[in-house]
Amino acid sequence: MTNDFNKFFSNSPNESIWKAIHENRLDNAQSEIKQKLPKKLSFFERFLGKSSSKPDTILVIAGQLLESEKSGALNNLNLSINKNGHEEFAELVRLLIAFDNNKTLNSFSLPVAEKTLFILQHLATEVSKQAGKYPENSIAGIVWIAGASLREWSDILSDFFAQKELLEQKTDVLLNKCKITCSIMSHYPEEVGPDMIALGNALEDIGQENEAIKYYRAIIQDFERIADDYHEYPNENIRKEDVISLNCLKEAYLKVERLHGLTSYGDKIISLDILLNLRTNT
Repeated sequence: MTNDFNKFFSNSPNESIWKAIHENRLDNAQSEIKQKLPKKLSFFERFLGKSSSKPDTILVIAGQLLESEKSGALNNLNLSINKNGHEEFAELVRLLIAFDNNKTLNSFSLPVAEKTLFILQHLATEVSKQAGKYPENSIAGIVWIAGASLREWSDILSDFFAQKELLEQKTDVLLNKCKITCSIMSHYPEEVGPDMIALGNALEDIGQENEAIKYYRAIIQDFERIADDYHEYPNENIRKEDVISLNCLKEAYLKVERLHGLTSYGDKIISLDILLNLRTNT
């Protein structure tokens, strides 16, 4: 994971708070959280029918963690893509990064990370259900927007677990990222391929080679048509997107051969190398 914390915290409505926590300026962070959260209404204001605005869920949790130093504040957190859950998920990951890089607060990082993973599982399932059989059917714009955002922040969460050498959790993150990708980007093999290769690698790292092979074989089954198309039209240069897909296909061939101790894809690998070397735009 990169240590460019400005990159993690930038474009956040709570950027200054996350930076303050990261830099151990906890009094500043707590003060700003209190300023941003809606004030409780007095009895008279409630009597007159006034209502307070909805508080920022992640800021409430951050404030509770700072004040009580107990991770129980996370227990009731639930997010939904239909209620800007992808934006709150991004804030939750930012909170995780801020706490993890503060030596006095990093004991919270694992409970926050576990909850973040649980939330990701739920949101990925939401995206999958609401996407249906997309692109055969249309989907609401928020499903695509939320899915794309969740994929981006999943990478940061995956890196976090990798740094902690929590490989099963890392694999679970990549599984849910892959689920999102296949739900909203199944017609973009250049997105699907790298995600499936990354998941396969993670599965191998935790000793699940047979599961990994399923993903490699799925790439082979779906991506060979791309190579076939270019062989059929020998005068076409290969698009940059297809270079990514074809390299994933080659990697899938090599991984299946290695795991099965076979050399059955040798001719296809040579053919792919020739295709990529001779016809790739420079």
